[in-house]
Amino acid sequence: MEQHLHVRSISLPSRSHPAVARVEEALMKMRNFEASSSSATVDAICHGLRNLGDLHNCVEDLLQLPRLRQGLLQPNQKKWLGEELELGSVMSLDLCGAMKDMLATMKDHVQELQSALRRGDKTIHSMLNSYISTRREQMKHIKKRYKAARVMNQLLSEESDAFFVIEALLESREITSCLLGSILSLVSKPRPRQKAARWSLVSRVLLRRKVACEDVRENKVANENENFTLGTSYEIILQNDVNGEKVSKVQNQLKTLESSVESLEDGLGCLFRQLVQTRVSLLNILSL
Repeated sequence: MEQHLHVRSISLPSRSHPAVARVEEALMKMRNFEASSSSATVDAICHGLRNLGDLHNCVEDLLQLPRLRQGLLQPNQKKWLGEELELGSVMSLDLCGAMKDMLATMKDHVQELQSALRRGDKTIHSMLNSYISTRREQMKHIKKRYKAARVMNQLLSEESDAFFVIEALLESREITSCLLGSILSLVSKPRPRQKAARWSLVSRVLLRRKVACEDVRENKVANENENFTLGTSYEIILQNDVNGEKVSKVQNQLKTLESSVESLEDGLGCLFRQLVQTRVSLLNILSL
């Protein structure tokens, strides 16, 4: 992230003001998360969502300061505020809402797969394909929204003055986009391919050596990514081989996936409500 906070003297509380200090502290936590988010796990992302919630709450407190609210009504700041409400805020809410809906749909599909597995439903193969197809279609639309939101972030950032609260809002939105991007990356792994029918001896040896060299963190990330692609469960179901102890293996993976999706869905639900609250506060300021 290239944006940095610079406090201007006009209509601003001092840097020592508790609300300003809390925003800067919350921003620092999120910058640290962003620096390590390229291979984030579900647990790390959920922790990031909680910290992001703290950041939005701190910015919300900042927006309640009378002198700062008046500062946002300065001509240049008011122009930015109008554009933020008309474009940036709407796109952030749209992206967050779409991702929340996608996770809700994913959870419903996973629960249907679990139920079908318990019943021994022979249509589970087609249900799995429906799950993969639906997620692929949703991801296509969400990626378009994500790219549009990133472009809009850049445009609004370039046109804004270095007013503390605006920079805080811009950076918090940029961090929000980064975190949503991490979720997008986690859940958009490609559908696992079927294994080749036969492996050469050299291939098997090389594969064993590669697996042996993986460290604990890489294994954890890989396992969570496999959960979102349904990994080995996909292959078992695809081959109509869901029986005996394999049923337990597939059920466990589906249960883990459901828990992961539910955690992310809850975190996005809280984020969506916070984005709405920030939008309401900005609308209230503009109506002064």
